[in-house]
Amino acid sequence: MAVIRRLRGRVEELGWGHAVIDVGGVGYLVFIPLSAHAVLQAAREPVVLHVHTRVRADGVELFGFVRPEELEAFELLLQVAGVGPKTALAVLSTLAPDQLMEALAEGRTEWLRRVPGVGPRLAERLCVELRAKARERLGSLSAGPPSGQAAGPEPAEANPGYADAVAALVSL
Repeated sequence: MAVIRRLRGRVEELGWGHAVIDVGGVGYLVFIPLSAHAVLQAAREPVVLHVHTRVRADGVELFGFVRPEELEAFELLLQVAGVGPKTALAVLSTLAPDQLMEALAEGRTEWLRRVPGVGPRLAERLCVELRAKARERLGSLSAGPPSGQAAGPEPAEANPGYADAVAALVSL
């Protein structure tokens, strides 16, 4: 079975949580995390999205990410029972992949509970089931960002209104 793993094209339409990418005259509807929205909105040239293809009985769904690390984190989250694509997108709309790996590796369930749709049980299950993989991934990352670059933004608790905004947008 052939799956779509990457799209390169022009942003034809952009909404909260989705984009239509024109690739050779064909418009692909791709669901995206909120972190990708700003990047795609600013794009003036063709964009490249790393894609997870989900085949269902009623159709095919594409989930796109600007960075391969986001796709990797998305697919890691999908391995946990009770986590579907909507929840995984909500997690990546709230936490950057490195923050997610830190939360999982260190058992910071309070970071995960800020994500719409993630309650205490699911946050705990995520940490238990993905702790080893998250520690492995953190071990393979460099000690910090390249010199001259700032670290990513703080998780949602640094801005309490952010989690509410994400919850409202995800519910749409």
